[in-house]
Amino acid sequence: MTIVNFTKALIFKLLFLTLLVSANAQSMAMSGPLNIEGVAIHRDTIVFASNGQLWMVAVTGGEATVLTPAKGDDAFPVISKDGSKVAFTRRSTGRGDVYVLDLTSRLTKRLTYHPLADVPVAWSTDDTKVIFRSARENGRAHRLYQISVNEQWPTELSLPFGVQYAFGDSDAGDFYVPMGIFPGLSEFRYYRGGMRAGIYKLTPKTYDTQLIVGEKYNAFSPMLYNTSISYISDQTGTHNLFVCDVSGANIKQLTDFDKYGVRFASIDSEQGNIAFARDGALYTLNLASNRVIKLNVSVTLDRSLMRDRRVDVSRWLTDYQLMPEGEKAILSARGDLFSFDLNSKKSINLTQTPGVSEFGVAIAHNSKHIAYFSDVHGDNRLALMNLKSKTTEEFIIEEHPSVYYELSWSPNGQYLTFADHRLNLWLFDRVTGKARIIDNSNDPGQDSWSGVWSGDGRYFAYVKKLDNYLPTLFVRDLTTGKSHQMTKGDIYVASPAFDQNGQYLYFMSSYNRAASDFKWSVLSAYDQSSHLSGHLNVILLQKNTPPPVLPVINQPNMNVNWSVIQQGAEIDFNEIGERIMPLALPHKGLESITALSPGKMLLQTMEWPVNPAQVSEPRLALYLYDLKKPAKLTKLSYSTQQFTVDASRRYVLYKKGANFTLQDFGQEKPQVTEVSIPSLGAKIDVIKEWQQIYQSSWRYLREQFYDANVHGYDTIELEQHYQQFIPNITSRRGLKRFNDRIFSHTSVSHLGLGTGDNGIKTQKNSQPGLLGADFIVANGRYRVSKIYQQGHYDRRDGVYGPLDQPGSRVKNGEYLISINGQALTAEQNLYRPLMNMAGRVISLEVSTNANGDNSRTVKVIPLMRDDQLRIADWAENNRRQVEKQSAGQVSYLHIDGYNAQGIENFLRGYYGAKAKRGLIIDQRFNGGGITSDLLISMLQRKPLYAYKFRYGQDLKVPVNSFEGKKVLLTNEWNASAAETFATMFQKAELGISVGRQTFGAGIGPWGFKMQTIDNAKVQIPNRGAYLPDGDWGIENQGVPVMIEKQIWPKDYIKNIDPQLQTAINEAMKNNQNVIFSNPKYPNHPGSSSYLNKIMPLGLIQ
Repeated sequence: MTIVNFTKALIFKLLFLTLLVSANAQSMAMSGPLNIEGVAIHRDTIVFASNGQLWMVAVTGGEATVLTPAKGDDAFPVISKDGSKVAFTRRSTGRGDVYVLDLTSRLTKRLTYHPLADVPVAWSTDDTKVIFRSARENGRAHRLYQISVNEQWPTELSLPFGVQYAFGDSDAGDFYVPMGIFPGLSEFRYYRGGMRAGIYKLTPKTYDTQLIVGEKYNAFSPMLYNTSISYISDQTGTHNLFVCDVSGANIKQLTDFDKYGVRFASIDSEQGNIAFARDGALYTLNLASNRVIKLNVSVTLDRSLMRDRRVDVSRWLTDYQLMPEGEKAILSARGDLFSFDLNSKKSINLTQTPGVSEFGVAIAHNSKHIAYFSDVHGDNRLALMNLKSKTTEEFIIEEHPSVYYELSWSPNGQYLTFADHRLNLWLFDRVTGKARIIDNSNDPGQDSWSGVWSGDGRYFAYVKKLDNYLPTLFVRDLTTGKSHQMTKGDIYVASPAFDQNGQYLYFMSSYNRAASDFKWSVLSAYDQSSHLSGHLNVILLQKNTPPPVLPVINQPNMNVNWSVIQQGAEIDFNEIGERIMPLALPHKGLESITALSPGKMLLQTMEWPVNPAQVSEPRLALYLYDLKKPAKLTKLSYSTQQFTVDASRRYVLYKKGANFTLQDFGQEKPQVTEVSIPSLGAKIDVIKEWQQIYQSSWRYLREQFYDANVHGYDTIELEQHYQQFIPNITSRRGLKRFNDRIFSHTSVSHLGLGTGDNGIKTQKNSQPGLLGADFIVANGRYRVSKIYQQGHYDRRDGVYGPLDQPGSRVKNGEYLISINGQALTAEQNLYRPLMNMAGRVISLEVSTNANGDNSRTVKVIPLMRDDQLRIADWAENNRRQVEKQSAGQVSYLHIDGYNAQGIENFLRGYYGAKAKRGLIIDQRFNGGGITSDLLISMLQRKPLYAYKFRYGQDLKVPVNSFEGKKVLLTNEWNASAAETFATMFQKAELGISVGRQTFGAGIGPWGFKMQTIDNAKVQIPNRGAYLPDGDWGIENQGVPVMIEKQIWPKDYIKNIDPQLQTAINEAMKNNQNVIFSNPKYPNHPGSSSYLNKIMPLGLIQ
């Protein structure tokens, strides 16, 4: 046994937690770094957001005054020009809505109501309107809107995109930022992808646009003072403050921070003072003197969400294991382990360690001990608990611990096996107290070793993936210490299971499952999923072992001894490959095998619907199979993802909904008992738990990040630096946002922490149902200005136009008179009576007259979100435009995401385009999904020959090829799988790409999935896409296009799409690659020309 000593790190942790508890108990005013989420300045006052509250402090610092309650989850303050009001985002309503706070009365007023986030960015020059950004138009790209503080309905600014806005004078014009990754929300360094932020000058009357700063680097937050613009930029790497003329000339760097840069900034346009946030502190900078002052600010935090609480943690149940004889189970939930008596229905918390993650439990066959992993000391260690005395031994596995899983205890109690995320298989010996690696794989898809023990504990069978990516069966002999390869490695095998009679080792094989081994991330693998085979096989472990069934006739073999062998027979490994035989299982979709008593086993199968949809999943079913009755399968349950079998191989426990099902297979007919999942009482020490989440997230990053050097960053130093922020974070969602931001130091995408247990709920009835239409205010009413249509009738994704359904159609130009019988005027926000109405049938009274004359009532069903509907309508309008301009010779399809619906859109459009001369593939605003290699393969198809029929047209083979011109439209919102598609499209030289450089998010997670103690996902990119020429290709740079086209404000106000127009022009250019457009038919057999070709000259009479 390794002696565990208190390290300096542990002492520091204990001291740190002591300080946290002290601060929590006293609710004292706290100074130190804060997680700041917005800064605004007016004269001598600074308003800032931290921990979901707005605060006000003097420009000289001091104790801050709280302005809003923590339950509002408020952020991003913007002070009006007269200093009397603050606009901000309140996120407790959902994703965020704009509110206004009167600084005199301290009363708040809600301005916007929408399911997608609205964030204020500026006040109008007369302080009557708030400018805010929102992605409400299509769910991806932000646009700018304005709403009066005295009115109820926003109007859009006529800009194609926008995230920040600053009003200038009539000579200088206004300034805006179309897009970008904000330094306030991310520490992303050296980002140079398509979403780069630049500051543009806009002449409102003419909509002329001029880039002022940015382009090759990022520039944010334009702040005007006299004839200069101050801004945040990363042109030196770290975000700092700069200033330039309004023309973009005479750039001067104002601050020179190195590692931790400027996040938020605001200017007092009267005095030229800038307030900004950096590294958890507030600063001021005077433009005249260029003097920077760090403010000493203290706040009295609302720690109500940090109080300890005792809760039922059963909803965080992650694992359950059945103890021998089926009377008790060990349950894992919220980091604790519980003993649950299935008879008395009582549970006992065995570990009672708040803020510690204990997981991966395995039960000794004698029921006296359990084994599990614990991070009580800040790293993962093996723990063994005596269930009688409740004492625990701990063992350090290795010097630099990994993440461990698949803990399995040998029947004789001496050994435990487990795996790690470094692709190693371990063996722990209780006698020596040491663990050692017994095998390892080179396949990153080795996320399970499927290990099982023989009945006497001498042999351990497991599946290892070889360098050809094929899982192969091995058996390790613990007596000799040697592993034997049991299958050749030429076919996919999985799920070994030793029969209790000691004579057989079962396993699953599949001739085609390797095609779907990467289905999590590759479409071609998903495409094969519904065709996968799974066959049952058996290895005869001794030379003279009789087969369990008679071959060919599939009848039971009466010569088999089906009794349990107490002392397992020795395996004869000599020529064992010759003793593998298939079993004629009456089901072809075998997924896994679990041995029960001799000759009996549980089989998990995949069962697909008759017509499986693209990118869909099967149901899992559980069957009982008895080799003494080999022609019969008995179905036990559907949708059983996880089940556990006790050491006696008699009892099976699985979860269905809110209940456990216990099945006893000790009798001829299995006995079934339903047991409710128990209440699992546990103390939640919030402070310790958040600390554990913070530290384990960093451990996961160091363990899983695709680059072992983490892009050159010292993650230990970063973790320790940001550790000092944790005491001043007062909510779980605040911890999530903070973690996401600091992780972005690594300058990659697909990295972040899930939300977990917030401890609070979103306000009820806080979001409205949407009608899928645009409205204007006219004659004191809301008037329909545009109704959005769902597009093709074949769509089956739930996208529909509420006002465009047969029998309930509303017309453009009609007025809304009432909703559900309640009169509606423009003095009331349209969304107020639609609160909590998504998915419900409501009554709309509409009329062609504002006074309500000749009104009619229609029944409609509002949407929860309408951005997908708006994209579908936009795409359908694009299709019509393409069809009109090309006279039907060019086809158009839009892929809104590489998900089920997006792929269906592609297939629908692709097959419908086969007879066209050109095809435009529009993937603008597509944020990614699954890597669509299959679609690229389809686009690469070229006919190699054709069939000629007597009647009708020819059939080209390979079928479903498209020979016309192909054009791909991309833009800055294309990320992840949309970028891999664009890369493959270009590398395969399929056609022309038009539009804008993509986002630059090509690195992502695959395989192993980490979770926090409160079941939140920790996403760590463990794979990095690269090109054969040695370039990363996508990450942090994006995919360039062949023809660059920007959509400018002038184009937008004229409803012109220069990107689409360019694509149409390219698709209509002459295409010389159509192989069979004018086929040259061969001569028919029997004709003289044919005979002359095949017969020697002179032989034809």
